[in-house]
Amino acid sequence: MKPSTELLKAIRTWYRSDQYRPFKTSELQELPDWGKVDPKELEEALGELENLGEMVFLFARGWFCTSRENWFVGTLSIARRGFGFVRSLVVDPRGDVFIPIRRLRDAHHGDRVLVALESRRKGHQEYGGEGRSGKILEVIERSPRVFPGYYREVHGGGGVVEPARHESVREVWIDPGFRSGVEDGDRVLARLRQGTAVDGLPPGEVLCHWAPEGTWLADLQMVCAEHELREEFPKEVEELAEKFPEQISAEEMAERVDRRDLPFVTIDPIDAKDFDDAICAEALPEGRFRLGVAIADVSHFVSQGDPIDQEALLRGTSVYIPGKTIPMLPERLSNGLCSLRPHEDRLAKVAWMELDAKGQFLDIQLEKAVIRSAHRFTYEEAQSTIDGAAPESVGQDLQEQIILLNQLRQVLLNRRLRQGSLQLDIEEMKLVLDDEGEVIDVISREQLAAHGLVEECMLAANEAVATFASRHELPILRRIHSPPDEAELDKFIKLCRVLVPEATVNSVDDLPQMMGVVADSDVAPVVFFALLRSLNRAEYSPAKEIHFALQKQEYCHFTSPIRRYPDLQVHQTLDRFFLTGSAGPKMSQESVTLHELAETCSTRERAAEAAERDMSRLRAISWLKHRVGERFSGMVTSVRDQGFHVRLDGVLVDGFVHVSKLRDDHYVFSETQFALRGINKGNMIRLGDPVEIELEGVDPLQRDIDLRYLHTRPGARRGRGSGGHAEPRSSRPSKKGRHGSGKSRRSSQKTGGRGRRKDRR
Repeated sequence: MKPSTELLKAIRTWYRSDQYRPFKTSELQELPDWGKVDPKELEEALGELENLGEMVFLFARGWFCTSRENWFVGTLSIARRGFGFVRSLVVDPRGDVFIPIRRLRDAHHGDRVLVALESRRKGHQEYGGEGRSGKILEVIERSPRVFPGYYREVHGGGGVVEPARHESVREVWIDPGFRSGVEDGDRVLARLRQGTAVDGLPPGEVLCHWAPEGTWLADLQMVCAEHELREEFPKEVEELAEKFPEQISAEEMAERVDRRDLPFVTIDPIDAKDFDDAICAEALPEGRFRLGVAIADVSHFVSQGDPIDQEALLRGTSVYIPGKTIPMLPERLSNGLCSLRPHEDRLAKVAWMELDAKGQFLDIQLEKAVIRSAHRFTYEEAQSTIDGAAPESVGQDLQEQIILLNQLRQVLLNRRLRQGSLQLDIEEMKLVLDDEGEVIDVISREQLAAHGLVEECMLAANEAVATFASRHELPILRRIHSPPDEAELDKFIKLCRVLVPEATVNSVDDLPQMMGVVADSDVAPVVFFALLRSLNRAEYSPAKEIHFALQKQEYCHFTSPIRRYPDLQVHQTLDRFFLTGSAGPKMSQESVTLHELAETCSTRERAAEAAERDMSRLRAISWLKHRVGERFSGMVTSVRDQGFHVRLDGVLVDGFVHVSKLRDDHYVFSETQFALRGINKGNMIRLGDPVEIELEGVDPLQRDIDLRYLHTRPGARRGRGSGGHAEPRSSRPSKKGRHGSGKSRRSSQKTGGRGRRKDRR
């Protein structure tokens, strides 16, 4: 729970006063103008101030106010030449603090450190700096980052890891118990540990041997280690999953509604193995619809607190990275008993929604059922059916079902747009891999009406279940998305006034209309990316709050319990309701537990997204390293004083052009114009410009792509693709990479990850 604003204000008033002194928590019994302070609330407040860098706790010494001690807390970055800079935990207009090599102590790249500020030093100026400098007093928290290196054995059975990355300029000490069986000279992945330095070296641990650099396996090892992804399931979890019978018992069938005669269908990517949702619809009089969304009844097999449930919570979500899926549940469940395979009896929870001609809910019913999927569609097959070219295997009744669902898609989409839901056009990268996980092509992910068909049904089901939970006071995890912060919105408004002056944006209420104006413009990709960056992250919470991007007051995640723990929690709560006919524990009784659960699930979701993003970039870099020296077209996606980023057309990854490589003039950054301007010739490189660049080099270890600017291209940029949503970052129609696909070592191909998922909002 967050501490009260009033208590934070009282502590800040106190440490700025003459009464301030370093203290231990037990010594601070009361605050001026506040009185007695609850110890637990004080600990929470101090923890919040510590996260902001305003207070710091030193072992055996107590709490200190950093500003009163002329200290500074931040994250250390080490440059190639060995010196470092410490960046504040929050935005600081005074800039970073320079740390000379001799004053780094045992600090490592990425560590959170406490710095004693000093006067401006000559050494700082020699390295091009003009701001503050200091020395590191203490490492507060070691960096969790994983780094590659080489293990060297030394005396006493211990050893050191010599980092392979430039920012890890110092060796790391490895105690004998933390070498993980590696030998002298082995390539390894290592991580820092908390603890005191040994012979001036920070302590660390070897995680594993590291595969040859640049291979799919090496990238996979790096990403899994960095984001703490759990690949293997514990033995007891696998054994428990194997004990479930293949057939549904007669007793279980008798307790459920039999819906096996209804034409439920699944629509998924061609390489999907777990089918957790099936849909069917019926046209009713007066333009009304009846929509059924059947979701795999995972909670029938996974009870709260059992070994499978505990492991699922540790994972939080399935992770779909190029060439590999790391599931949340054992394969026996995710790809077997819980997967809604065609023509097989499966347990499900079904959300039934009666909708009027405008997509408004008229009635919501939930039930535990048995279904039998009538057909497994791929997105491409469903799209062909929508286009009137259904595969021969699809009968007339199923064709009519897909056509009806597509009509309902448009009704639901129109309702969302009327409500102000944000509809973004964001192009996504799709990696095409061979059987060994190596990239043979990088293209834009195709966006079909069939994607929207499933997605709109999932959105409706999630909203319906959240509404049902509110009516019955069920304590569930909800999916919330707060409106953008005022400062971020102001930045975005300024950008819009420069790039699209014809689009009026004065507040959040203007965003949907602005997007309609921008959608067909050349700068639409840049504006939409800027909007995404200005939005807050969606997260999980037990509180009923708005989902801003979707403009829904009632929303949760219900439709993917195979791959997301919050969905499983909702299903488990519904089970208690179906069993007892009551809400069970009230929200107030479970709020602390649910808050902790929400934070855990949000954290694991962010880790999974980062892992997917990092692996995609690493694999794209492995493909681009064979194309150094080639020319690409692209668009300027960000501009700052050091240079600008360009997103390569077709490849859809960003590279960087450093300002020092602009030889024709001396360029300065114009914050008001979002551009670099040549002070002699007046040339401009602006946000959104279409440019031609040359690929100068790639650095897989640093995940850097270095570009050389050639010229700004005349003429219009890419046109508009199909719409998507603010949070899912939807894709556009497919285009082949401008520069070919490279050589395939195998004839069979597979896509990176699972493809476009249905409801990531």
